[in-house]
Amino acid sequence: MNFLLEPFRWLLGLLRGFSEIFELLLRSLGGAGRTTDDDNPSRAWWKTALMLPVLIPYWLWTAIFTILSYPLSLSSLGPRARNAFLLGCPAILVFLATVGVAVFSFISYGKINDRYRTQMNVALATKDFNLAKAVGNRLFEPGKIPDPETKFRYAIALDQTGESERASQIIGDLAPDDSPGYFEAHRIQAMTVAGRAGKTPDEKLLERLRWHLEHSGEEPNVAIEQLWGSYFMTVNQPSEAAKHLEIAAKMDPKIYLALSDLYQRSGNTPGESRALRAAEDYFSKKLRDDPLLREERLLLALIQSRMNNIEAAENTVLTGVRLHPDARMKREASSFFIVRYDKIAQSDPEDMASQMKYIENALALDINNLEIYNRMITLYGRAKDTEEGAKIRGMLESMVSEGKSPALGHFALSSIYLLDRDSKKAEFHLNQAYKLNPNLPVVTNNLAWMVAHSEDPDLDRAMDLIQSAIKFAPEVISFRDTLATILMKQGKLDFAIAEYERILAQLPDPRAAHRKLAEMYKQLDQPSMAKLHENKSK
Repeated sequence: MNFLLEPFRWLLGLLRGFSEIFELLLRSLGGAGRTTDDDNPSRAWWKTALMLPVLIPYWLWTAIFTILSYPLSLSSLGPRARNAFLLGCPAILVFLATVGVAVFSFISYGKINDRYRTQMNVALATKDFNLAKAVGNRLFEPGKIPDPETKFRYAIALDQTGESERASQIIGDLAPDDSPGYFEAHRIQAMTVAGRAGKTPDEKLLERLRWHLEHSGEEPNVAIEQLWGSYFMTVNQPSEAAKHLEIAAKMDPKIYLALSDLYQRSGNTPGESRALRAAEDYFSKKLRDDPLLREERLLLALIQSRMNNIEAAENTVLTGVRLHPDARMKREASSFFIVRYDKIAQSDPEDMASQMKYIENALALDINNLEIYNRMITLYGRAKDTEEGAKIRGMLESMVSEGKSPALGHFALSSIYLLDRDSKKAEFHLNQAYKLNPNLPVVTNNLAWMVAHSEDPDLDRAMDLIQSAIKFAPEVISFRDTLATILMKQGKLDFAIAEYERILAQLPDPRAAHRKLAEMYKQLDQPSMAKLHENKSK
């Protein structure tokens, strides 16, 4: 049984050194605990009281020692060994208590940080970004070094609370351009770079995009696979792009529609058909599960029309209108029929009857849809001498007489009369349209053009009108064309030239603009520039 006593003997040996220190402490306090019969009792009491801070742990350890020494026969221990055991234990208790406090503090610190991290993640999940930022600030106090995931979550909170610059700096540190970093930060970097590359693609941006995509983690991610697809399309590798979109579509079947577009552009008809069927199956199932879904219904109709299942597509849309008889659904359904009109007008422009049917369907759903009137004007230009042309004029006149969207009706009639070269009637209807709704930019633009080109042009009024139109829609190129023309008529040639040069590259047919530029450069005695524009106007 001696082997059972070995741990206790080892412990006694370890404590022997501490006992020497404790004994010296006792002696320094006046020898209390070693008093003789000759000592003054009051003095002995005072010394004992003075030693209480030391004696209390001493007595406590005596009780503990009694328990620990039970396996050992006290008679087997000499007095010195026993005294060493008793006297050294308080010191070791202090040491163990210090270590225990340190360990406890470390564990508590970790638990507090874990709690903060959990609170921040919950706040982000519930989109309480201000709370997530406040909790994250605790994790970023001086002296603390958060892990990469915590830094990333904190950057998201910063970005959502208006500190985008600081968030970008953290993301940049987590995912640099020259060394691998935290994979989720590389994903954000890839998305950011892809946005820039989409606007102005260049070799350096594409290299950065690829670098961040390659370090965005091994686990498949829908957004990253789509970015890979965009990257390979940009570098003209459609087959590689299709591989990544196939992966993305398996995770999110809505992407099958984009995949079908890719196959269509690359001439892969079997791939396009397969992707469309997969998309149709997905959206059909979604609508079976919930017939009230709006976006899914319209996408299904678009897919069905691309698969030339026109009857099913129209039924899908009209069912949506019956389920949602509100203005939003009617506008979306009307836009669907406009898309159908555009497809027929492009593929079979001579099929006037079908084009007219889709215009009537669109008009019945949303009489205030400006795009319908633009299509009516275009169709009238091709069919004004046919039955459909007369029908369009009759529909518009009937609408105006019944007060159904009269402003747009007058606008369309003015354009029709311009096509018929009846400027007086055209100007009358355009003025009526403007009086009914002066906030229609297209009406204001057309009226500005007409006033500037009338027999007795009022250029100041024309300028006020076109500035009003541009204020409503500054991005519309045709409005800028009207402004440049009016400036030219006012004799402000330098301003007119600047306006034309600003929009020249964006005009669908710039030849008329080149003719005007040639004329203005001649008036400004710039023959070389005039000749250059004259050549481009042919």
